[in-house]
Amino acid sequence: MLLCIFCLALPAMLWSGTLWAAELTVKSKGEIGTESRFFLKDDGTPLSEEINAALVGRIQLDLKLKPFKLVARAFARYDPTDMDRSAAFVEDTFLEWKENPVRLRVGAILLNWTATEAFHPVDIINSRYLDSNVESQEKIGEPMVAFRLKFLDGNIEAMWMPFVVNPIFPSAASRQNFAPPGIELGRVLRLQRNGKVLDSWDVTYQFAARVQQTVGNADVSLHVVSHVDRTSPQVLILPDGTPATVFQPVIQYGGTYAHVIESLVAKLELAYRHYHRPNGGVISEGVIAERPNYGLLAFGFEYLFPHKNGSDSTLLVEGQTVFGVEGEGAFGTPSGDAGLTLPLFQRDLLVGYRYAFNDEEGREILFTFIIDVEDPEEFIADARYSQRLGETFSMVAGVRFIRVPPEGPGPAVGFAALNDDHQLYFNLARYF
Repeated sequence: MLLCIFCLALPAMLWSGTLWAAELTVKSKGEIGTESRFFLKDDGTPLSEEINAALVGRIQLDLKLKPFKLVARAFARYDPTDMDRSAAFVEDTFLEWKENPVRLRVGAILLNWTATEAFHPVDIINSRYLDSNVESQEKIGEPMVAFRLKFLDGNIEAMWMPFVVNPIFPSAASRQNFAPPGIELGRVLRLQRNGKVLDSWDVTYQFAARVQQTVGNADVSLHVVSHVDRTSPQVLILPDGTPATVFQPVIQYGGTYAHVIESLVAKLELAYRHYHRPNGGVISEGVIAERPNYGLLAFGFEYLFPHKNGSDSTLLVEGQTVFGVEGEGAFGTPSGDAGLTLPLFQRDLLVGYRYAFNDEEGREILFTFIIDVEDPEEFIADARYSQRLGETFSMVAGVRFIRVPPEGPGPAVGFAALNDDHQLYFNLARYF
């Protein structure tokens, strides 16, 4: 559908003779590179891959002919060590019309509503490529019609998302699969509020609205989203014994706050999710379990320390907690089955340190440590080094430790399936 829009729109933009042609600007950029990761501990099963080596690429084309603009950006990953991990998808790929104070975009769009580094309760619209960085997974462009109006010192936005885009799940052989080795969670059931299971490219009714304002050194936003949630799905065992991932309708209310106070940046994200269970949970493929409504609160602080040699250090502190879980106190701890239907980070704290050399090579060292404050045995630790190599190359090298001991016997599922997936990684990219 998006391709048809562009094919129809582009000739219209280019038509009107030499004057328009003279005003048309065309820009392009991209990157190509390699990604490697080596898991330090064998999981003891021949069904999974212990080493991944992939080629990745991103390309973007911008055409501008006022008041129109066409942006097309796509990403691809090819992994010969695990072909089912290979994927290609669009990111920002849209046609824009802009005449201040109004902007209208139609196409696949990436939204970035988050204020924090690792915990993103507000940023829920775009689906993700799930076999990537656990703390910040790659986003997939969401088809939408997006309207923005400049208002005071900010914007008012409204969006209609007619299609539900599935996340890209880890393959059955991936060490970052959330199911036991050899089992893939690729079967997806996307539910409308009337209980209908959506087929591919079925038109549905998903909406969002957001108000953002800058007040002095603070940036504040409020939003409401009504869509098919893909951030914390359920798993339904089908009659043939295979698992299916269930995405339910949800309404989310929330907002963000970020404030710069000299060398300190304070950040806050707040969201409350109200789930709809169609037909009492009875759908054509079975019965989905009841899940609680809940809120998420994330906070963060960054403090910058400049050094005499021109470099600087940044201390990072972030946390996220679930609150208002139905059946518990206002800030009650989820228990029993409720905890299985809540997001990945439920009571977690991040501490980190970034050292930026601020030199020509852009060298930087980053350490982060995320720990479950209720169960300190669960943690993610990451140490990475990055820098530019000349004018067109960059590299990132690091090590990540993941510890999430399973709670009982039997195959580990969910986040526990990533237990002991410690890994070394090295990424090299060339920009053009």
